Amino acid sequence: MELGTSHGQDPISLAKTKEIVAHQQPAFTRALKAHLKIAVGIDDEPQYLSKEVEALVRGGMTPLEALQAATIRGAELLNWSDRIGTVEPGKFADIIAIDGDPTQDINAIEKVVFVMKDGAVFKNDLAPKTNQGTH
Repeated sequence: MELGTSHGQDPISLAKTKEIVAHQQPAFTRALKAHLKIAVGIDDEPQYLSKEVEALVRGGMTPLEALQAATIRGAELLNWSDRIGTVEPGKFADIIAIDGDPTQDINAIEKVVFVMKDGAVFKNDLAPKTNQGTH
């Protein structure tokens, strides 16, 4: 995590952030040992979501647990498991395909090749590549 006034934080906010970060890992470790349900949530731009999932693994979760925190755990904690959290008929789902196995390497979630939201494709890098050189 990059912290500092050179990144736009005022000195008072920077001091508060450093205090929070100092207690973050011990609190997370206690939550894991107590088998608390943990869900991913961000209050930043959506492109940072993968960094949050990766941070859960660095903090002590297995990659599978971190993926569950980003999917089914949030649905469970919101009591919305009947509507979201898994890919099943009748549920709302946004789907991504990635290049790699995130249960073996959580950083694979950075390699998104397909995104579908509400049934519409927004990104698709799965199309066959053609060699379109000049003759």
